[in-house]
Amino acid sequence: MSSYLEYRRALKNGTATPQAKKKPTKIRPFSKKREKINRVYAKKSRPFWKGKDCEIKLPGCTGKAQCINHKKGKATTALLMDERFWEASCFYCNGEIENKNQWAVDNGHKLSRNNKY
Repeated sequence: MSSYLEYRRALKNGTATPQAKKKPTKIRPFSKKREKINRVYAKKSRPFWKGKDCEIKLPGCTGKAQCINHKKGKATTALLMDERFWEASCFYCNGEIENKNQWAVDNGHKLSRNNKY
């Protein structure tokens, strides 16, 4: 019998040794490559919105920018870092853009990633 089958049988019977049991591993929230990109992005994006007013100004807006709205999304590194499609926004307005998709498209706060601009 293979060692794997013996191990599984020992687990089922409760006779497996503590060394044979594997510890659960933590799943990384971001890949190593994306972590590097995020560090560069943080240095570039913070000065963009820090100390500015929210550009979206929906009812309920806090007035001060706290983050960036990515008009074309941030699926690729190129879209994430492209400042042409950034706009400073507060957390409230940025959340409302995600909730009200059609309104955001109609008012130019969301653009299609498939079209070349």
